[in-house]
Amino acid sequence: MIKLNFQINKYYLAFTLVNKIDYLDKATKKQEMNAFTKLLLKYKDNPYFYLILTKNPNYTQWGLENIYSLNRTSKIPFELQNIYLNIFHSRLFKGILKETVEYKNLIKCEWKENLIFVKNYLEEIIGFNLPPLTYNIIIVHPLLRSGKVISKEFFIFGHPAEWSNYNTVYLTHELLHLLFDYYKIPENKISHALIELISDNELRIRLNKGGRYFYSEGKKVGHPFLKKIEKQMLPYWLNYLKRKQKNIIYFYKQLEKIIKVENSV
Repeated sequence: MIKLNFQINKYYLAFTLVNKIDYLDKATKKQEMNAFTKLLLKYKDNPYFYLILTKNPNYTQWGLENIYSLNRTSKIPFELQNIYLNIFHSRLFKGILKETVEYKNLIKCEWKENLIFVKNYLEEIIGFNLPPLTYNIIIVHPLLRSGKVISKEFFIFGHPAEWSNYNTVYLTHELLHLLFDYYKIPENKISHALIELISDNELRIRLNKGGRYFYSEGKKVGHPFLKKIEKQMLPYWLNYLKRKQKNIIYFYKQLEKIIKVENSV
């Protein structure tokens, strides 16, 4: 059975906070946010600061995989370490960290409660037993809205729950990206749309004992850019669900021949 290790990486949390501070509710954290903004302005002429404040997170992704997650923080240059430490000591970050710890504990409880259901569901849909793999989930504050696989061992997760069992559904979504990689299913629009049919839709409906595809509690579900593809795939997917013998790899190969889309992520 797959094992998920839930953890918080202070460096990645700080990086995400700096780059997504506008995502926070300014009204509830006005004083803390003003003080935090002043702190960041101190470093506007420091080139090391732009390894944190960046729209291209490649540096931080490399650091997360090779330094932060392995506790090799002695490799971080003093100037950059000093910026991080001052962020860690700010009132805003301390509050965000506390709430992130609470959020991580909530997610762990929900995942533990739904684990056997998800395992049985995935093995039914995939068509064979899940491999004995371990993945690390870096949890960020839900208001910072992150969900992304960053390596074969890690994915990032944090988002406000918009409906019942939201966390379980989207943890499964990210997990499926890793499983598809394990099963050598290419990463493209067809495979991504298939993941959304498996997790965002069918799993959500089964967990919540009701619902409909593409909508939940009045809100659209999934990526808008995949919706046209998913609707093309839906009749084939519903027929696949009726099969007694399933094989997700073979089904994906069938979809590749049927669904005509630009083959990109």
